[in-house]
Amino acid sequence: MSTISLLLEVMRQFSPWRWLRAGGSWLRRLPYALPTLMENDLRGNAIPMLDGVRALACLAVLVFHVNWTTYHQHLWQPLHQPLVSSFLLVGSTGVTLFFILSGFLLFLPYVGALLSEERPWPSVRRFYLRRALRIWPAYYVSLFILITLWQPQYWQPAHWRELLLFVTFFMDSTPETFRKINGPYWTLAIEWQFYLLLPLLSLGIFLLLRRLPQR
Repeated sequence: MSTISLLLEVMRQFSPWRWLRAGGSWLRRLPYALPTLMENDLRGNAIPMLDGVRALACLAVLVFHVNWTTYHQHLWQPLHQPLVSSFLLVGSTGVTLFFILSGFLLFLPYVGALLSEERPWPSVRRFYLRRALRIWPAYYVSLFILITLWQPQYWQPAHWRELLLFVTFFMDSTPETFRKINGPYWTLAIEWQFYLLLPLLSLGIFLLLRRLPQR
C-alpha cells in the first residue's frame, strides 16, 4: 500500500460527511449487526495464551480494592506489616497490565497491515464503533445513576463544566474531576483517549516506516 493511497483512505474514513451518511444506515442495522460485531471484536485479536494473564490481572485488582476498602473502613489493619501490605497492594499494577494487554491486542491488526501490503488497513469507522459499544452504554448509565442518587450538584449550572469533562471522557484532566464521582472512572478516560489516538498513531508509524531506508 502506497503512502498516498493510505492517506486518501484515512481521509475517506475520517470524512464527517461520510460518517453522517452512513450513520442512518448503521443505526437501522445495529440491532441485527450488534451480536456479530461484538463476537468479531472478541475473537478477532484474541490470543488464548493471554487469558491467564488477564485472569491474574483481574484477581490482583480485585484483591487490591478489597484490602484498600477494608483498611479505610477500619475493618482490619494489614498495612502495618510491610511484607503483607506489599503483597496486598501490588494488585494496583494489574490496571497497568490491562492497559498494556489492550494496547498490544488492538495494535495487532495495524501491525499486520504495516508488515504486509496485502493486508487491508483496519477500518477506522468500525474500530470506533466497536470501542463505543464497549464503553458508552454502561458508562453513561452508571454516570447518570451515580450523579442522580449521590452527586446531584453536577446537574446544577455551576458544575456543568465538570460534567462536560465526564461526558467527554476528560475527567482525568483537572483536579476538580480526577477520581471524583467514581474513582475508577479515570481508567476509562485513559482507555478512551487511547482509542481515539490509536488509528492516528498507527498512521504516523506507517509514514515513519516509509521514510526509513529499506534493507
